[in-house]
Amino acid sequence: MRKPQRLSTSRVCTIALLVSLLAIIVCTASSDSLYALYFFASCSPGVFIFTIIYCFVILALEARGILFPNVFFRFATPFLFFSLIIWWFVSENYISDFQQYTGKEYLGRFMDFAFDFLLPIGLCMGLVSLMLPIAKEEEETMA
Repeated sequence: MRKPQRLSTSRVCTIALLVSLLAIIVCTASSDSLYALYFFASCSPGVFIFTIIYCFVILALEARGILFPNVFFRFATPFLFFSLIIWWFVSENYISDFQQYTGKEYLGRFMDFAFDFLLPIGLCMGLVSLMLPIAKEEEETMA
């Protein structure tokens, strides 16, 4: 078992705030209407809370030795897990009837899902994965 890693709540909240702002910027840049901006602005507290929980879960998994403390594994393992589960729930009718669709239709459906969901969540998880080591180094030098 590895040494437990501590990170102050203020650092985690700063990371969550930056991730929430990035999510708003990325999502509103791809939308055309003002109503979409209101929708994403109303969802930003959810992104903020999810990011705080995500940071502490990543640190707990690293402390238990389940997740290797590397930027790649901090990003790839949870991202693949979440994307596979959500793809399975979102595309349940496509998976059960996959032989009725052509490869082009199925690939088009997956690309729509990738650009609508996987790109924003991948950017958020990637930013958390990049910022956690920096925040931990600052925390260790201040202690």
